[in-house]
Amino acid sequence: MKRQAMTLEDFKRARGLTDDALAQLLGLDRSSVTKIRRGKSLPSLTIFKRIRVITGGLVTGDEWINRA
Repeated sequence: MKRQAMTLEDFKRARGLTDDALAQLLGLDRSSVTKIRRGKSLPSLTIFKRIRVITGGLVTGDEWINRA
């Protein structure tokens, strides 16, 4: 069964994470996570790969690919 893709914001809310907690998981500072989550900044390939691993592939990156 195919899982529904999520945005980073959806994942954060579904897991009850704060930007600080998500930043710690990704090895970033809170402001960087906030910018990525709000679409003000695109994640690097390295960060994108971390996001995919941490979210178990639920965050596909479509939200950034469609903006690029």
